[in-house]
Amino acid sequence: MIRLAVARVHPDQVDALRAWFHELESGRRAEALLTLADERCSHELATLVESSDGPLLVYAMEVEDEGRSRAAYAASSHAIDSEHRAVMAAALNGQPTHERVLDLRP
Repeated sequence: MIRLAVARVHPDQVDALRAWFHELESGRRAEALLTLADERCSHELATLVESSDGPLLVYAMEVEDEGRSRAAYAASSHAIDSEHRAVMAAALNGQPTHERVLDLRP
């Protein structure tokens, strides 16, 4: 199952958000991959999009079970997950109005 989220980003937090994702992908990759295993997540992808209304974060995760994934993240004792929650809380500024127009699965 693909879990997709779109969120507004505070313009003054774009560089901090970009730096955090770089840190996850490089210096703390092994630690980040452990949390993905706990969440039964096989792929995580984040993309920053510039729009006329300001920056957006498009965040996708491929998970076995969305409920279990969310529960594992919420219950995580990994330091990296606490840091991730703090970075996201500081950087994100609500969700734009959006509409799912396709969800096609066999």
